[in-house]
Amino acid sequence: MAYNRRALQERRRQSNEPRKLRRLEQMQSSKAMAGLIGYGIQGSSSPQIHEAEAAAQGFDLVYRIIDFAQPERDLSFLPALLQSAESIGFAGLNVTHPYKEDAYKQVDTLSKEAEEIGSINTIVFRDGKRQGDNTDWSGFSENLRSTLPDADLSAVALVGTGGAGLAVAYGLLKLGTQDLRLFDTDQVRASKLQQHLAKNFPDRKIAVSQSPAEALDGVNGVVNATPVGMEGHDGMPVEKKLLQPTMWVADIVWFPLETQLLKTARELGCKVCGGGGMAVRQAALSFKQFFQTEPDVDRMLKRFVDATKKA
Repeated sequence: MAYNRRALQERRRQSNEPRKLRRLEQMQSSKAMAGLIGYGIQGSSSPQIHEAEAAAQGFDLVYRIIDFAQPERDLSFLPALLQSAESIGFAGLNVTHPYKEDAYKQVDTLSKEAEEIGSINTIVFRDGKRQGDNTDWSGFSENLRSTLPDADLSAVALVGTGGAGLAVAYGLLKLGTQDLRLFDTDQVRASKLQQHLAKNFPDRKIAVSQSPAEALDGVNGVVNATPVGMEGHDGMPVEKKLLQPTMWVADIVWFPLETQLLKTARELGCKVCGGGGMAVRQAALSFKQFFQTEPDVDRMLKRFVDATKKA
């Protein structure tokens, strides 16, 4: 790996003065603790979902929102935050935009998938180690297969190649996509993703398209991995005329549950897959790793839908 994880462990060990640890241990709650790191995430329904599932499982959980926007903090705060969370007994942390790639550098071990993807959304604190994983790709894959079990995945267009797009692309290729078309308004970013994916999937056709029209030409399905369609980012990532009734259409945006893209695609006769299921399934996979207990995905999904409707 490019990052010296052994050196990271040694720096952490040296910084953990016994007196500080004793003081932090006194602060530990009798409840289980976990949280979400991100920027501008006050509207997240993660606390309700995780805490409700913990209660149903028979234990108390405090799930904290750690928003770098309130109060304003920069990236340099991340190592200290992880140190503190680990020291006071957090079971783990979820990580969202824009810190997934930076958190990747702050763990001791990585799952095979996280190492191949190059970013993490889950950190588990266990046995004095930080274990990094990416449950976004598997959450997306499970949601797509559950919602559209018969979808033809052979040729797919992916719109948006940022952190979320990376995980979605990985999930599609793991599911068997042979022809993956990448489009992003940032062509440099799309090209970097293409090169990254080609290393792990050398037998697949992975190409950068110059326009949405080129990306969607002749594909079986299309996935939106951009923020377009979420609250505050109205609109569609592709024009209506590019959608065909024979296509399936998926969106990773979950607020609102039905984006303009999904609504339009459904009206055209396309089979659709919303982002809510991905959000819940990746959360359920993290919950399982944090607390080593099997969550009820259907129960978590119901709680998620209820929380989203109330928001």
